Amino acid sequence: MLFAEPRGMVIARETVQKWDYKATTTFDVSSLSEEEIRRRLEAEGYRSLAVDPKAPAAIKAASQAGLLAVWTAEHLVTIDESRIDARPER
Repeated sequence: MLFAEPRGMVIARETVQKWDYKATTTFDVSSLSEEEIRRRLEAEGYRSLAVDPKAPAAIKAASQAGLLAVWTAEHLVTIDESRIDARPER
C-alpha cells in the first residue's frame, strides 16, 4: 500500500433508528369502527386516506386478515389487495 495509488474514498453517515414495537403502537385495528379508523387517520396526518370513503374499510379488512403490516405515525402499509402504502401529509 505504500506505493499504491489511492482507489477512492467514501465518506458516509449512518443513522440507526431504534423502535420499541410494543411501546409505539398496535397494528390491530380490527376492533375499531370505520369512523374510529377515519378519526385516527385524520389525527395522524393521513388526510388523503381519511377522506377516501373506501380506505377505513380496507384498513379494517387488512387488520382482520392479519395483513396490516405497519401503522405508525410515520408509515401505513397493508399487504393485501388494497396495497395501501402511505405516509402522513404534514
